Amino acid sequence: MALLRHYQGKGLALLRLYSQEVTHLERNSSDLAKCWRWKGSRHDYGKQKKFGSPYSLMFVPAILKGLFSSEEAEEANPETNLVSLIKRSILQMQARTITCSKGETEKAERLLHIALKMAQDLKHEKGITYVYDTMANLAFENGEYAKAQGLFVEVLRRLIGSGLPQDDMIVINISLKIADTFVALSEYEKGEQGFLFCIDTLKKKISAGASDEDTLMLLAQALDRYSLYLHHERRPKEAIQHIEKAIEIAESTLGTLDNKVGAILLSDMGVIKTAAGEKEVANQCFEKALDIAKKEEVDTSAAVIMVNRGVALGDYGSHEDAIHWCELGLQRALKENNTLILKAAEECLKANKNVKTSNYEKV
Repeated sequence: MALLRHYQGKGLALLRLYSQEVTHLERNSSDLAKCWRWKGSRHDYGKQKKFGSPYSLMFVPAILKGLFSSEEAEEANPETNLVSLIKRSILQMQARTITCSKGETEKAERLLHIALKMAQDLKHEKGITYVYDTMANLAFENGEYAKAQGLFVEVLRRLIGSGLPQDDMIVINISLKIADTFVALSEYEKGEQGFLFCIDTLKKKISAGASDEDTLMLLAQALDRYSLYLHHERRPKEAIQHIEKAIEIAESTLGTLDNKVGAILLSDMGVIKTAAGEKEVANQCFEKALDIAKKEEVDTSAAVIMVNRGVALGDYGSHEDAIHWCELGLQRALKENNTLILKAAEECLKANKNVKTSNYEKV
């Protein structure tokens, strides 16, 4: 799971629970086509655990379908080795997310470069595209946003060059990632244009009759990410409108918010409502999100929600409350054994305690 940290307010950045890693690998599959399947079924959104990071979260539609034909998958051939390398690299990425280990990152990069060379030697264009996308995800997780953007743009170029229309779900998904990189690089106008392109394109698809869960949930994801951008830009009314719409779509589509999708959307609503000064509503949102996240069957991180609550409160000026929630987040991160969240909690505590000390000295 990528904890994206580029939606920053006046002080600390929010932890993001979205996974930039769009790949869902089947345990027993030697077919690279299945590495890029849609994760749109209802149980994928919160009812069934996956292998790998216990924090992999919602809205993760795979971006390629049918990289290989079923006939290709049936035979043992060099593609099997390519699939194995990519699986290993992604497992290293997942391990790196939990441990923050530079060594895990380097292993993943080495494996991906070997996989790319192998795909190029095989002249397997779809395999090359797949590896580029995985490299882009890793670069994004490492904070190498310019590198990630270049790779995502290359993936998009290759996809459109292969004949995919601009309103294809795959293209929209990659475009959403590129919008994220623009925000991360402080190119906010381009980022906003990217979010709006994705939202408008998805709305047109729905108006034209698309009503499948994948389309609706990708729209919910785009609305949520745009709402956090608007929050960052200090446009609270617009942010509230978009997060409320995202929640409405998710609840209508999934039938409930009692899942990891609901936990994150409610947490994001809490962040936005805190900034808008609607503290009572924000508290209700955070409490609901935590109640969901603490359930054993809901595969998400309560620690992230606690830390984000602390960050939001600190940004609003409620430093005592911020310290309280970041301390709870720190303890929960220790329990979840997640170094990345632990570091974020420590940063939150340090920042808010420093502000408290500074204010005390002024008095």
